[in-house]
Amino acid sequence: MSQISVETNAMKIQNSFFAALEKTLPAIFDRETASLALGGVLSPKTLSNADAQGTGPEVRMKLGKKIVYERESFLLWLQTRLK
Repeated sequence: MSQISVETNAMKIQNSFFAALEKTLPAIFDRETASLALGGVLSPKTLSNADAQGTGPEVRMKLGKKIVYERESFLLWLQTRLK
């Protein structure tokens, strides 16, 4: 398999992953929901730490005692974390 073919397949998988997440996640959601949607790959504590360091999703709000994220901002942030 050529390098271009491997990269193309990886992009297709990534695009499919983000399309599924976009359909699954509500417009706003908490850290626990984000973690569940990602299969536990990022824990709520990891998301909390990223927020505290100023490296988390750009758009977040406090709703009651919970921090919630806006879907589009979260997905953009997640894309920047992929390598």
